[in-house]
Amino acid sequence: MSPRSAIAVITCVILVLMNVVELSPHNVYSLSPSFARQEITDPVDDWSLIKARQKYTYVETPSSGRSLILLGNNPADCPTKIQQNHFRIPEIAAVTYLSDGKSLNATLWLSHSFVNPPSNASTWLSPPFKKVPWYLIRYGMSMDVRSVYETEGSDYGIRYLWDAMNNTWTRMVHEISPFGDMKVLERQNNYNASFAIGGGKSYVDLYVNLGSLDYPDQYSVVFYAYHFFMKDGHLCRLVDITNRVFVPPPDVLMSTSPSSVTLRAGEQKTVELQLKANTNVKTQVFLSSNQSTNIDNNENVKLGFTPNKISVPSNGIVTSILNIKTSPNADIHSYTIPIFANISIPTELKSRASGVTGEILYNSISESIAKNSNLTVTVLPPLTFQEELSNLWTSWGSPIMGFYTLVAAVAAGITPWILTKIKRNKRKKNDMRNKVVDGNDLNK
Repeated sequence: MSPRSAIAVITCVILVLMNVVELSPHNVYSLSPSFARQEITDPVDDWSLIKARQKYTYVETPSSGRSLILLGNNPADCPTKIQQNHFRIPEIAAVTYLSDGKSLNATLWLSHSFVNPPSNASTWLSPPFKKVPWYLIRYGMSMDVRSVYETEGSDYGIRYLWDAMNNTWTRMVHEISPFGDMKVLERQNNYNASFAIGGGKSYVDLYVNLGSLDYPDQYSVVFYAYHFFMKDGHLCRLVDITNRVFVPPPDVLMSTSPSSVTLRAGEQKTVELQLKANTNVKTQVFLSSNQSTNIDNNENVKLGFTPNKISVPSNGIVTSILNIKTSPNADIHSYTIPIFANISIPTELKSRASGVTGEILYNSISESIAKNSNLTVTVLPPLTFQEELSNLWTSWGSPIMGFYTLVAAVAAGITPWILTKIKRNKRKKNDMRNKVVDGNDLNK
């Protein structure tokens, strides 16, 4: 083989091996869950004040380097509601997010148009601090990756940060320790954080390469906006946090066994209702139906659930008994009865304790997902007298026929024995009669 041919063969082998590695099951199945576009809304004007355990903190200044300033720890110093002539950055009004398994992309839809920070913002940071409407801005998302040894709080953060000292945007991806310490995984200085305008309002796009987080298979995300400013000599720190969302998106499947029921007017039956959770979080389910009025008020069909409130464990299966009762005067036809499930999903947020200020954020809220399923109930007419008599005969006839069969079997078994016994007795009588006759002959 010539050297040129050998090189060509080696090149082909390398290309084949590269394709095999690229398409290997390990790489295919190591991706995070993919899902279509999801959306959540967030109330407007719901800023929360971040409270700290200490009274003072340091502020970076262009002249003195670090200066001590009071922290605003009460609404009197730092109002959370927007006041007249008071600047406030746009907060989150809604979030849409999706993933192809390789990256997580989110759009923060803001409450109003974003105004770019002034270029001379750092000049305001001159003691004594009074009013600095622009000090620090942060938009981002925090991710909590499911762990065997679960600890509270986020494990990763993706944030776009602006501060008056640098007057530029920085994009950062970082890992968070259980104590609030951070390890930077990605950092992009002078980042072009574009706040696109649409319909008179702004939105900002966030993304994270899930490969840098080792493609988690189950995680949750919260989205946030931070606004730090100085008012009356206090450093005020406000945050707008959305509810927590789960990946993969929560879902509960509902089914009945059997899927349809047939019963007579005035009759009642039970059906098993199964709930299967395809989610990594414990949920509360409330069951109901529009057929729930009193059966005595001529309601055709009534449904009841035992229980009607049930907890579904993470990725678990639970059952409830569906009691179906029909009125004696129920209309004779098929009913399509909807079964409603109101699924309550906890969305509380517990953040890491900050190693700098010691604040702990806590937001205890739950979201509800509505699901429904249909059950077909066919109502037949009440039994006639002849049908009831036939049923009575069917229920009692079998034991009677069984008794007759038993008697016949016993009779069939003992009849040969009785016949044999009769023949034997008859033979004995004949033998005795013959002996008497023979004796009379001898006497002659």
